[in-house]
Amino acid sequence: MTIRNVRDFDNIAKFLEDFSISGEFFEKLKTSANYQPDLSFVLENANEIVGLMLFSKIKLGKEKALYLDPILISPNFQHKGLGKHLFKRGIEAVKSTNYEYILAPKCTFLESFGFKPAESFGVICEKELCLLSFIGDEKLDCELKLPRYFKYLENRSCKLNLNHN
Repeated sequence: MTIRNVRDFDNIAKFLEDFSISGEFFEKLKTSANYQPDLSFVLENANEIVGLMLFSKIKLGKEKALYLDPILISPNFQHKGLGKHLFKRGIEAVKSTNYEYILAPKCTFLESFGFKPAESFGVICEKELCLLSFIGDEKLDCELKLPRYFKYLENRSCKLNLNHN
């Protein structure tokens, strides 16, 4: 197994299709100024993508933050700790930047990494989110509107096949 940065967009579009995520989502994401390819990773097995995590920059009021979605592991590779390795790699990369917050769709998998409900930070959004702060539990008191292309990810559960809150 190898974890590396995203670079082969055709293979990623194919991987997303396996999760019924429109290729249009990735097309719009990768061409946006928000997409963070240096912080987005794939998990490979024998040169085949079996996991993916994508980061985009967003604004939380006046604060710069990252939005993590999707994070996916192929069903045949779930429950083997691979999602944790992929996620830890992404978090390590983010810690080397000046981003202070990561938001993601609410998922119990993320709680073990210190994510808390975004509402507890005063973040209001049309979607249930969780937030990881690298600087403490200060209130942000802001409203978040996600970029339009994330509508392609609506109505799906946490694709690490773990309990979804």
